[in-house]
Amino acid sequence: MTLLRIDTPRALQGGKAVTLNTRAQRWLRGVAGAVCVSVLAGASMVQASETLSAPSTMSQLAQHNLLLDVTNAGDRLVAVGEYGHILYSDDNGANWTQTQTPVSTTLNAVHFVDADHGWAVGHEGVVLATTDGGNSWVQQLNGLELNAIGLKRAQELYEQASSGGMPMGVHPDIVPEDTEMLEMDAADFDAEGASRPLFDVWFKNKLEGMVIGAYGILLHTNDGGKSWSTGFDQIYNVENFHYYQIVPAATAEQPEGVFMMGEAGMLQRSLDSGLTWEVLESPYGGTFFGGVFDPTSGDLLAFGLRGNLFKSSDYGDSWQQLDSKTTATLADGVVLSSGSFFLVGNGGVQLTIDSTSDDVQRTNSLSRAGLSAVAVSGEGNRVFAGLKGIEVATAKQGNNQ
Repeated sequence: MTLLRIDTPRALQGGKAVTLNTRAQRWLRGVAGAVCVSVLAGASMVQASETLSAPSTMSQLAQHNLLLDVTNAGDRLVAVGEYGHILYSDDNGANWTQTQTPVSTTLNAVHFVDADHGWAVGHEGVVLATTDGGNSWVQQLNGLELNAIGLKRAQELYEQASSGGMPMGVHPDIVPEDTEMLEMDAADFDAEGASRPLFDVWFKNKLEGMVIGAYGILLHTNDGGKSWSTGFDQIYNVENFHYYQIVPAATAEQPEGVFMMGEAGMLQRSLDSGLTWEVLESPYGGTFFGGVFDPTSGDLLAFGLRGNLFKSSDYGDSWQQLDSKTTATLADGVVLSSGSFFLVGNGGVQLTIDSTSDDVQRTNSLSRAGLSAVAVSGEGNRVFAGLKGIEVATAKQGNNQ
């Protein structure tokens, strides 16, 4: 989960936001959308080669450098961030150990399906995997390989569309004329090198998973990340809006439900673990950076720029805006044991949202440093990743900072 993001203006045509028609403007939008303090996603091919081949540097200050995500891996906590840093804690966040990774590029998100199997994604299209709880990591994918996969698929679509028909499985709103633009974009991305970041990763189990990122990156795997296939043709997104966060939302009625939040008010819902998607009517035209789902109540939150916060109690069919009591960008959230939602964001903002009344209580971390992610340890500690690295509010402290 990238800490600092900036939305950029769109041109309007017939009431619909459209992408401006130059590669330079689209590149600038990508940089703005993927800013992570001073680290830019738009690296050259030479820079990509260096950071994708150079292992992370071991540092005693890794715990205090920029960290962008933190998650649970069984009883362990795992955090990722700048310079390819990955750290873990086996004592509820009190102490952290850095493990070396095969890359030195910024890592934006981390996800575990159990105590052993996890994946981390980041800038330059990198995907890392672990099978030992985060003690060691291997690189499964990078931006150069990602571009090649996308270009091959886009060329296939264009060739088939030019021959008189669209292939099976393509989103019904994608018409033959769109395939030419998709092929041109894919060729441009391939020429730029490993310039696009991945923003989130989610796995249904040890084999089936997906990653998302800038300019409409969507990839699937069904073999634990050994091979990947592109899914950009399952969503109508010819403007290449960014995808920011995957929100698992399994229920008894929808056991494979998942949502995806993104740029320009994008809200997508899938009922088959991300294989196919339907666009939801959005209550907001700005960027959603994240969401959180409570399987007990069935409530879903979507949040993003300038403190915009919305709630759905009918699985995304309709939305109610909540007063977040802040204009700070909101980045991540969890459901507490009490059933309340807890969100974090820029400026150290922390929001607790009552599950019954929707009342929002706002506090801030003592450091006031930007927070990009939050996890709850087995003992109930709230563990934050952000601008100043790891911050912990223990259950004994009443989780107040």
